[in-house]
Amino acid sequence: MIPVFSYIIQKGRCLICQSVIPFYYLLIEFSTGVLAVFSFFLFKSQPLELLIAWTLIFFSLIFSLTDLFYFILPNSLMLLFLVIILLECWYLDDFNWFHSALNSIFILFLLLSISFVTHEGLGGGDIKFYFVLSWLLGFQGILVAIIISCFFALIAIFISRKRLFFSLNDKLPFAPFISLGAFLVFCFQRY
Repeated sequence: MIPVFSYIIQKGRCLICQSVIPFYYLLIEFSTGVLAVFSFFLFKSQPLELLIAWTLIFFSLIFSLTDLFYFILPNSLMLLFLVIILLECWYLDDFNWFHSALNSIFILFLLLSISFVTHEGLGGGDIKFYFVLSWLLGFQGILVAIIISCFFALIAIFISRKRLFFSLNDKLPFAPFISLGAFLVFCFQRY
């Protein structure tokens, strides 16, 4: 919370050069702190679930920001996320490697097929993000996360179109919505 207080005290300006610090930095710092504290209180008696929640928050934040600003989800970070999630899932009591692998491969091919048929929609990074998350959330969980992601994306499109921020020709960074859906499903599954 120190960066939040620093931003407020310095009135959104750099202490040295007095240039304006974008407001979204404050939002990022604040939301990260709130989500980390929320996860702590939700999973304080479950240290492994807390570690997974923090991993999910950390990578979701990175993927959301890179998608918002550059419309890309870096492969190297996605691979690192997959390795960390698999290592953490290794210690979960109810984790089944065989079922998780089958579910993840099925989700991968399902989303690739949809992307191939529609020629647009989900990008390759979004598909990889769902693939990694499917290892953690399972088949039913990832389907619910997809529905939640689409629901919140549609709300964002509706609000943006009403306020003329967004047209149907614009690209929509989908990683923030994937992150939201996955985090909600993870919390409901594990709490």
